[in-house]
This record gives sequence, structure tokens and C-alpha cells, in this order.
Amino acid sequence: LDETLVVFLTEFGRTPKINKEAGRDHWGKTGSMFFAGGGVRGGQVIGTTDKQGGHPTTAAYTPGDVAATIYEAIGIDTGLTLYDKLDRPFPLLPEGNAIPGVL
Repeated sequence: LDETLVVFLTEFGRTPKINKEAGRDHWGKTGSMFFAGGGVRGGQVIGTTDKQGGHPTTAAYTPGDVAATIYEAIGIDTGLTLYDKLDRPFPLLPEGNAIPGVL
């Protein structure tokens, strides 16, 4: 894990109650992310939700923040601008910042 970053993401949280189809509904405002290796400070939890896990009670992070964290961990400049064949600029990461405390 010294040279490998492992990232596990969920796309949403789940409600704590079973619905009428014997499943659990989606909570789009919450999810889980796990980072290991690659310079990650282990053994910590960053961010919290309400008692039911449906809404963040600390800073909410975006997909751009997740990408920025991954890019920073593997040494890619998040401010990099790429250019297509017509010399049009495209920012590598239009929005997002590394999640504080992960690295």
C-alpha cells in the first residue's frame, strides 16, 4: 500500500427502514468512501451524518472533491489544463478540492 491507492465508493446511502418490496430506499445526500494506502492517513473517520444517516451534519463533499483527493494522492496537478486538437482549453478538474484530512 505504500505505492498503491485503494478507493472504494458508494453512490448513495440507504434508508434504515425496509420498504414494502423488502428493500431499502436510496438516500442521495449520503454515501460512504474508503481510502487506503497511497499516502492516506489511516484510522480516521471524516464527516458525519444525522442519526439516521440521511443528511450530512458536517461538510458535504462532491464528486469533484473526491477526484481532487485522488489526483493529489497520485501526484496529478488539479489545476492542470489540457488542450484538444483545436487548442481549446479544458481544465482537468473544473471544480473540487482535496478532502481535508485524507492525505
